[in-house]
Amino acid sequence: MKKRLTALAVIFTLVLSLMVPFTSYANTIADDVAGTEYEEAAYLLGALGIMVGDAESGNFRPDDSLRRSEFAKIAVALAGLTEVANGQNSTRYPDVVANHWATGFISVADSKGYVIGDDTGNFRPDDNITFAEAVTVLIRVLGYEPSALDNGGFPSGYLVTAAQNGLTRGISYSANQAITRGVVSQLAYNALTINMMKKVSYGSNELYEVVDETLLEDVLGVYEEYGQVTATNQSSLTGESSLKDDEVQITEAESGEASIFKTGETVSRQYLGYNVVYYYTQPKASSDKTLILVRPNTNKMTEIKIAAENLSSIEGEAEEEKILKYWKNKETDKTTQKLTIAGDASIFYNGVATSDEEYAAENMLEVLTSGYVTLVDIDKDDVYDLVFMTKYVNYVVDEVSLSGHKIMDKGTNPSLKLDPEDAALTFSIVKNGVEIGLEDLEEYD
Repeated sequence: MKKRLTALAVIFTLVLSLMVPFTSYANTIADDVAGTEYEEAAYLLGALGIMVGDAESGNFRPDDSLRRSEFAKIAVALAGLTEVANGQNSTRYPDVVANHWATGFISVADSKGYVIGDDTGNFRPDDNITFAEAVTVLIRVLGYEPSALDNGGFPSGYLVTAAQNGLTRGISYSANQAITRGVVSQLAYNALTINMMKKVSYGSNELYEVVDETLLEDVLGVYEEYGQVTATNQSSLTGESSLKDDEVQITEAESGEASIFKTGETVSRQYLGYNVVYYYTQPKASSDKTLILVRPNTNKMTEIKIAAENLSSIEGEAEEEKILKYWKNKETDKTTQKLTIAGDASIFYNGVATSDEEYAAENMLEVLTSGYVTLVDIDKDDVYDLVFMTKYVNYVVDEVSLSGHKIMDKGTNPSLKLDPEDAALTFSIVKNGVEIGLEDLEEYD
């Protein structure tokens, strides 16, 4: 069971959460791209380290234009040559200084034939790159330049080839228009799963063919699958779990085979029961599969989160379908919304599967005096199959027993035991944004 204590700077109240919200870059996205058409692309490219948000603000800036030097970096990263670029410190272009941040990327992109300079021999690293130029570079990375030349060369031949192989699917853009970061992210996202073109015969009769290889899998060594998270270190869909802290179990959708994955930097543990799309790596010499990104598969499921104070009523007996009525906003709504909960819905209390009658769905309003409920319809039939009840408890410190690892509450709550040697317990205590120890707690925190 997860517990978290947060000491708020102003009101000095410790908030106990029985389920820690995990965070990492791989599951966070800038507000300026969340909910947009570029969200999925930004998530994956961020997890792969190909395109990341602004270092200072964290924003993705999808509407900003992109420089030629920045796109050289993206192309080289897609080709799996970032480490090679990091070892380069010069280029043949007089306008790319040796200490330019993109020197190595421009050097590699140039040597691989992905980019070329202008008629004067300059690269123009700070110029905006156009849509046609960006498409041309990615066509070269994917190996389709022979086809593009057969189709008429730059720019029309490259644009036609890109349309034929799916590189520009879902994108409508003017050839000479300066491309934005959002559109670049979608192009790069598309490029990851397109079958590449390779030379299959040499000599006087050179032959190029489309092969069953992609940048994502065969160059970057990352695999994409669909499935359901069926166990974490906290719980499984049916109850207890024997997984380690850094493990989750995912049952693959097509085969039905369950596999254990290392969580890596992902937030996969918060998706117990969810249908997900997941990406992982598996070194050839290892049996370990490590997740790099896990995302809810919204095409296969529906999720809704309701704050405890917005719950209105629930009707229905045990093992029967139940109707939950709720407000989207209790302060402003005139009528309630309603949804249906399956009679055999799986119930989770603070992250752990439970069959305890006290936490049955029909008792939701009595259980959730604070916190929220998350409901998931895993097959999009408008009947919710998973019910996650998360409850918070407020403690005000009276005294702390370091020998017993206990916090005594000034109210009526029982003492809270936070033993760091308890393998079943994970907690953190944070005060004013800084993690502290039990011994640092003071009266009235």
